[in-house]
Amino acid sequence: MKNVFKKYAFTLIELLITTGIFTLIAAASYAVIFTSRLSSNIIESQFESAGSARIAMERVTQELQLSNPGKVWISTAIGIAGTQLNSGSVINFQIPVGSYQEGLNLIEGQLRWGSEDTEAEYIAYSVDNDSQLLRSVYTSSDGSNPRSKIIARNISRISFARNSSNSNLINIEIVSLAAAGQQASTQTLRSSVRLRNF
Repeated sequence: MKNVFKKYAFTLIELLITTGIFTLIAAASYAVIFTSRLSSNIIESQFESAGSARIAMERVTQELQLSNPGKVWISTAIGIAGTQLNSGSVINFQIPVGSYQEGLNLIEGQLRWGSEDTEAEYIAYSVDNDSQLLRSVYTSSDGSNPRSKIIARNISRISFARNSSNSNLINIEIVSLAAAGQQASTQTLRSSVRLRNF
């Protein structure tokens, strides 16, 4: 009987080797799962960030297309008071009142300028300290007391540029931030908007 037990028993070395192999397989499996999950999170974050940037670009370009060169002010702060710059991080502008309604008569002498439905208001797009693209509407030329609405999140920077203050072409650049865990990446969208000449 003693010989039978010896024949079917495991030695300590065999158990240690088996445990080591199972530990290596488990560690490799965990590394593969962790890496694939991290990659998935990064791709999802980049996709959401890119979508947010596209929404932001679409909204800004749609409204700017309604304005004309004399009603657009590029600066570094909300408000039209101060110096008109050829490039900056804030764009202030007016559109024809009622331009979101059908049947708008776009004859220059009959236009009233302002926001979408109120005369003498200004619209501004800017990025705040929380990486949010804001659409602000205000009445005073210094931009005080704006009513702001979040258009997109995870926007790290927006910039506007044109060749001169009366140029009807405005270049827009939006940089979105995608962060997943400790890794962060940026995506940049660029577009040009031709302002109306009416």
